[in-house]
Amino acid sequence: MTVMNHKAKAMGLFLKSRRERLSPEGAGLKYASGQRKTPGLRREEVSVLAGVSVTYYTWLEQGRDLNPSREVINSIAQALQLSPAEKSHLFQLWNTHASETLLAAPALVDPQIQKIIDQLAYPSHITNERTEVLAWNKAAQEMFFDFTSIPVQERYFIRLLFEDTEMRRRIVNIEEFSNYSVGVFRTYYDKHRGDPWFETTVEHLLQN
Repeated sequence: MTVMNHKAKAMGLFLKSRRERLSPEGAGLKYASGQRKTPGLRREEVSVLAGVSVTYYTWLEQGRDLNPSREVINSIAQALQLSPAEKSHLFQLWNTHASETLLAAPALVDPQIQKIIDQLAYPSHITNERTEVLAWNKAAQEMFFDFTSIPVQERYFIRLLFEDTEMRRRIVNIEEFSNYSVGVFRTYYDKHRGDPWFETTVEHLLQN
């Protein structure tokens, strides 16, 4: 499978998972009472909300090698009510070279929390369950990595830990630190089993 086909498949799985979690009521749709065979929204409902044809949206979910425009991807993201982090991930699946300005920051850390970690002498950083680095202090930047040197959408600690040789050299107890980090990541992976982002990340790490 080519990288492009892999991305298309991953994007299709991601769209499907987000569609199935969104209820018609949550999307502002009214429908006849009765049991629905499809969890969440139907594909045709997403197509109406996004303003694209049912066939085209279906092909996207099937992982076909298409070339949707930025406007189409943005419309689908709005229709599926994606969070900033989810929208960022979708744009990355659509185009790995998408402009950073299109990708919203994964989250904002309370300024008070930032002040607290700034006062700590030892390396401290804050991540979410995807290990996206949201905040860090000066010691962490000196010990681990200059997080400001890379785009927001590339600040995944789990990937930097295994892919950046300089960072691994700086950490004295690298084996212990790596084992602990993998254990924490595995906990989140099990919690979000089936999430395309986690599946793609694990596959990427195994290949490197």
